[in-house]
Amino acid sequence: MDGRHREHKYQEYIQRIRNAKDDVTARLSAKGQDSTIENILDNLRTSPDRSEITASQIIIIALTIFVNLSSMIIHGLGLWQLISLALIIFIVLYRKKVRDGVQLVSDRFGAMQDLTGNGPSKVDKINYAQSGIQLKKTRWTWTRNMYTLFFPLIMLNSLLFLNNDYSIAQWILFTIIAFVVGGYFWNRFFTEEIEELSFIEEELHDIQ
Repeated sequence: MDGRHREHKYQEYIQRIRNAKDDVTARLSAKGQDSTIENILDNLRTSPDRSEITASQIIIIALTIFVNLSSMIIHGLGLWQLISLALIIFIVLYRKKVRDGVQLVSDRFGAMQDLTGNGPSKVDKINYAQSGIQLKKTRWTWTRNMYTLFFPLIMLNSLLFLNNDYSIAQWILFTIIAFVVGGYFWNRFFTEEIEELSFIEEELHDIQ
C-alpha cells in the first residue's frame, strides 16, 4: 500500500509540473501574440505609405490630364478624351471604396473602447488591425490598377504626337503590347507592398 501511495503522489507531482509548464508556455505564447499585435498596430499607425500612395496617384493623374489636354490642343476633340472621363469615374469609385474602409476602421476602433477599464480584448485588436490592413490593401491595389489601366492609355495617346496615321492593325498591336507589358511591370512594381500586407493579414489570422 505504501508503494502505491508513493507512486500515486509521485504521479500527482509530475502532473503538477506538467500543468505548471503548460501554464508558463501558454502565458509566454499569449504575451508573444500580444506583442505581435501591438507591433502590427504601431506599424499601421506610423507607416508613411499613405503619402506614397497619394504621390503616386497625383503623378498618374497629372500625366493623364497633360497628355489628354495636349492631344486635344493638337488634334482637337476625339475619343481619346474619354480617358479623362474614365479617370474621373475610377477616382469616384476609388474614393467610395476608401470611405467604406475608413468607416470600418472607425467602427472597429470604437469597438476597442472598453468602458470596464480592462482594456480592449485581443479579438477587438485583431479586428481593428485587419480593417486597417484591408484599407491599406485597397489603396495599394487601386493605385496599382490605376497605373495598369491608365499608363498604357497615356503611352498610346502619346503616339499621336509621333504619328496620327497608324493603321487599325498597328493600333491593335500597340494596344496589346502596352497593356501586356504595362500590366506585368506595374503588377511587379506594386507587388511588394501588397504581399507584405497579405503576409501580416495571414499572421493575424493564425493568431486568431
